[in-house]
Amino acid sequence: MLASICVLAACGAPQRVLPADPMDRARILLDEGRLLDAQQAAEEVANRGDRAATLFVADIEIRLGQHTAAVQRLERAVMRWPGDGEVTYALGRALDGAGKGDLALPHYAAWLKSHPGDVQAALRMATLLLNRGDAAVGSAVCSAALQTHPDDVALLALYARAMLARGRLPIALKAATRATEIEPSATEGWLQLARIQLVAGERAAAIEALEKLLAFDPQHVGALVLLGRIHLESGNPRLAMPILRRAVLIARDDVVLLNLFAVALDGAGRSSEALKVLQRAIAQAPRLVVLRRNLAEMLLGSGEIDAAHDAAAGAVALARENAEHDESQAGERAAAEETLARTVVARALLRAACAGERDSAAVLATIHAGLRAEGINIESDAVDRLGSN
Repeated sequence: MLASICVLAACGAPQRVLPADPMDRARILLDEGRLLDAQQAAEEVANRGDRAATLFVADIEIRLGQHTAAVQRLERAVMRWPGDGEVTYALGRALDGAGKGDLALPHYAAWLKSHPGDVQAALRMATLLLNRGDAAVGSAVCSAALQTHPDDVALLALYARAMLARGRLPIALKAATRATEIEPSATEGWLQLARIQLVAGERAAAIEALEKLLAFDPQHVGALVLLGRIHLESGNPRLAMPILRRAVLIARDDVVLLNLFAVALDGAGRSSEALKVLQRAIAQAPRLVVLRRNLAEMLLGSGEIDAAHDAAAGAVALARENAEHDESQAGERAAAEETLARTVVARALLRAACAGERDSAAVLATIHAGLRAEGINIESDAVDRLGSN
C-alpha cells in the first residue's frame, strides 16, 4: 500500500518543462552546471551562424578544456564577423588554453585597449606574460588595471607576483599585504606574501603566512608544497614529511610533488617508502632525469651500489640526450654525471675492500678507468672528493 502511494505521489508531482527556445534552455542548463547539456542545446543554433550562440558554445568548450574545438569555431567566427572585438577576445582565450600564447597575446592586448576596465582580461594577459617569463610587461598590465580597480585582490596578488619576479621586494610586499588586508580569506595573497618573505629571508614570517592560508584552505596544494619545502630546506624532513603527505593525497599524480615527498621520506629515515614513492613517480614520468638521479642517490645511500649505478647510468643517458637538443639541460646533465661518478667510485672502493686491495694507486687507476668507460672526465682531487661523499 505504501509503495502504491509513493508511486502515485511521484506520478502526480509537477514536472519541470524547459523553454522551447534552445538558447533559453541552454542558459538554464548552464546555470545548473550541466555544461554538456547546455552545449548540446546551443550547438544547432551556433551551427546556423548565430553570433551569440557561437560565443556561448565556444565559452563552454573553453571551460571544458576543448580548446582546439573552440579555436576552430572562433577562427571561423572571426572570418564571419571581422573586427568583432568580443569574438577576437574569445579566440584569444581559446588560443591561450590551447598553449598558443604567442597568438593569444595580440587578442588580449586589443581587447584591453578598448576595454581597459576588464579585470578578467587583464588577469588573463598578465598571467600569460608571467608564465612566459615576461614580468616587466606583466606587471605593467597589472599596474594599469589597478588604476581603475585598486582594491581588486586577484590583481594585487598577481602584481605582487610580478614585482617579486622583477626583484622589487618592497613593492611586492606592499601589494601582497594589501591583498590579505582587503580579503583575509584570499589564499593567493597569503601565498605571494609567503614567497616574498621567503626571498627576503624572513622564514618564520613565511611559515606564519602559509599557516594562515591553510587555516582558510587546508587543501591548498601550493601552500602545502611550499611549507614542506621550507621545512625540508631548513633540515627538518620530519616536519616536511606529514605536510607533503597531505599534498600527495590531494595531487596524487603530480610527479614533482612525489619527488619532493620522496626526498622528505628519505631524509626522515624512511628509505623503503621513499623508494616506492620515487618509483611510482618514475612510472608516470620515465623521462624526467631528476627522478632517476634521486633514485640513484637514494639507492647509493642505502648501500645498493650496483642498483644505484644502473639508475644513475639511465639518468645520464637521458640527460645527455636532452642536452643535445636543449643547451639549458647542461646543468641537469652535469648533476646526473656527478651522481654516476659517485656510484663508480663507490663500486670501485667496495670491490677493492672486498678483494683486500691496499694499493691506493691501483684503486685510483680502476676508478679512472670506470669513469672513462662512462664518458666522464674528472680530476684526481675531484675523485677524492667524490670518494669522501
